[in-house]
Amino acid sequence: MKKYIYAFAIIAVFLFIFNLLHINIKDPFNANSFAASAGAIASLCALILLFILDVARRIKEKIKKVK
Repeated sequence: MKKYIYAFAIIAVFLFIFNLLHINIKDPFNANSFAASAGAIASLCALILLFILDVARRIKEKIKKVK
């Protein structure tokens, strides 16, 4: 599971960077820029969820060690 979390985190980072490069700074509400902005926000949400999943996995492992 640990490998999957890190693999998906790397994919999310690459997608975030890719979408940031497609945002037109002069016209951010253009159709293409809006789609890129939504993709960048979605990538950040995925990173946050993966971070929460990783923290939960670490807590679960520590609880198992105590018992």
